[in-house]
Amino acid sequence: MLGLAGAFAPILGIGSALGAVSAIGIKFTSIVGVMPFLVVGIGIDDMFILMSGIAEAPSLGASSIEERMRYMLQKSGIAITITSITDLLAFGIGATSVFISIKNFCIFTGVAVFFCYLNQLFFLCPAICLNEKRTRQKRHFLSCMKIKSSNEVSKASLHKYCCTGDIPENRGDVESALEKYPKLFVIRFLLKPILGKIMIVIVFMAYIGASVYGAINLKQGLSLYNLVSDHSYFYKYSVWDEDYFTTEPIITFVGVALAVMFVITILFMPHPLMVFIVTITLVSILTGIFGFMHIWDLTLSSITMIHLVISVGFSVDFSVHICHAFLTVRSEKRDKILQLAFDKAGGPIFNAAFSSLLGIAMLGLSQSYIFQSFGKVMFLVIGFGLLHAALFLPLVLWFLFPCFSTKKDDKNNIQKPTPLFSICAEKYDKNDLSQDNKEPIQISNIIDLNVEISRKLNLKHISSCTHSANLSLKCIQSIPVVYAIDKVLAYTHKKVAIYSSGKHELSYWELFHSLED
Repeated sequence: MLGLAGAFAPILGIGSALGAVSAIGIKFTSIVGVMPFLVVGIGIDDMFILMSGIAEAPSLGASSIEERMRYMLQKSGIAITITSITDLLAFGIGATSVFISIKNFCIFTGVAVFFCYLNQLFFLCPAICLNEKRTRQKRHFLSCMKIKSSNEVSKASLHKYCCTGDIPENRGDVESALEKYPKLFVIRFLLKPILGKIMIVIVFMAYIGASVYGAINLKQGLSLYNLVSDHSYFYKYSVWDEDYFTTEPIITFVGVALAVMFVITILFMPHPLMVFIVTITLVSILTGIFGFMHIWDLTLSSITMIHLVISVGFSVDFSVHICHAFLTVRSEKRDKILQLAFDKAGGPIFNAAFSSLLGIAMLGLSQSYIFQSFGKVMFLVIGFGLLHAALFLPLVLWFLFPCFSTKKDDKNNIQKPTPLFSICAEKYDKNDLSQDNKEPIQISNIIDLNVEISRKLNLKHISSCTHSANLSLKCIQSIPVVYAIDKVLAYTHKKVAIYSSGKHELSYWELFHSLED
């Protein structure tokens, strides 16, 4: 049902944009018919990012719904905000075109992107919250009736698969095959082994070579005969006259769009090296689009100009998602942080790319040059964006990992503060009371403390217990905590009381007393 809500959000945005823009007197042109395919792809992308955030949040057993929703918006809300703003600004730049059809298209689509973003926050997020309540109450997704746990039904039957279920404990319990297996293949066979990394470098060099060659030979000018039938008299005339047709300063438009994306990246990702990496990735993708436009027999014209301006905004999306994931995961090992980051962002990226390609695939059936060229350019944008986010960019971040790590200096044993923190928080073994938990928990505000302790201990906070009278104290654990505020690291410890339930297994925890040095 959440899938339907996620698909309905961009549809509502499209309807709102058509009504609002038409109400102010802007005419609907034929090229605006492409807008729904574009906005649905953007909306589905945002949905996958939000769903990835809620799947990554602490389980319902270890945290409240409010904490899970807060976690989702903290992690995924920033990502969809960045991509929505970059897309909106790209269309804003396109709206300055002197061509009426292009201007109207960008206005309609920009307003649709804005409404789509609002619907993600005020329609899809409440739907996710309602689904969380349904899941906690163990109700069926369709009938909303109470269901039994799958462990309570012994035999495999249709009733077991359709009318039973369990509360998800981790991300793997809610991932689809399209999320799980493509990223596992990329991690195990391409990103992890040395041979895979070498193959990625070779492919990237071939990509750059082909892109530069195509970009150098790319022709500028609109071939008017592409707009009419091959049998038209105007077709023959346009072939003769095409050398005299003038176009807008296309490169200037793309340059302005690139500069705007750079500024937005600085505002939302205030890490100089990350901003540089995203910018270089964007230039690489645009070079590939220019180059392969020549290979695909497209010219640099007023028609493809709008597609290129749009591609600037779209090219940022996948790169921002993988960089944002790299900034939020915690580990001190290169291969581990690469695996964690791609495991977090890889699924949504593959899902978004696949759904977007499905959306534009129908444009291939059109006989219109405008629609065909749009479909080709968007295919290049999504394909190269996926290629960079899944292969090239993770390898670059892996190589530059020492610039981000927080490894201790062996000389003075002091951890150097840095804007990017990567502290590993491994799960606590419920059956091992002797575990020291020496690996520190890192938080940026006091609100995250309970969530992170629950995650580390893999236990529930005592506030979620309905039978506290039946609990017995088993041990007191001292857990190191690092408060990360801007570039300042504050080290301390929290003493935690761990309780067992009537079944003599560790189940709940609570803070034993206040902070101590």
